[in-house]
Amino acid sequence: MITFLRGKITFLNENSIELDVSGVGYKCIVSLNTSKFYSNKVNNEIMILTYHHINDTTQALFGFFEKDEKDMFELLISVSGVGPKTAIQFFSSASADDIKSYIKSGEVKALTSIPGIGPKTAKRIIVDIKEKITSISDNDIPNEDVLSENSNYKDAIDALLVLGYSKKDIINCINQLTSENKSIETPELIKKVLNQIGK
Repeated sequence: MITFLRGKITFLNENSIELDVSGVGYKCIVSLNTSKFYSNKVNNEIMILTYHHINDTTQALFGFFEKDEKDMFELLISVSGVGPKTAIQFFSSASADDIKSYIKSGEVKALTSIPGIGPKTAKRIIVDIKEKITSISDNDIPNEDVLSENSNYKDAIDALLVLGYSKKDIINCINQLTSENKSIETPELIKKVLNQIGK
């Protein structure tokens, strides 16, 4: 099972990314959200989280820029009638946080706005996975706009997202660490966040 890849982006469009990993080319099917995240990284080395889908006739890699998106994708494909190519479309229409909110609040209409999802499938998604995400805390992310104005904070957030940490945890941690010292450089900030989250 391939859970992540690290390599240089050789090609990127709205629904796929191709990576050169030690001379071997890998293609990942991605959402628009993930494509946008890596849009300025072409010809640079990145790490991308992956889900390796295998069935009797084919196999494919699906790529994700953050753990929240991958986790939500895996919940969606556990629902009967929702395949991986349909599930990845959710994240071209909404964020992982938005989708969690739709499901937790039973918003059938919001889910049917996603291509390939009709009312019956939307209701099945809500019934099948609502309980699985009730333990997930509400997704309000404090002070994200303020943090994104600081390039050190933004670079740290981007780096930590590709390591698989949730944006909410990252930003909560950065808020705590920078409450007394707002001039922490990016490498030191990443190290401190990793130490804090790992406790």
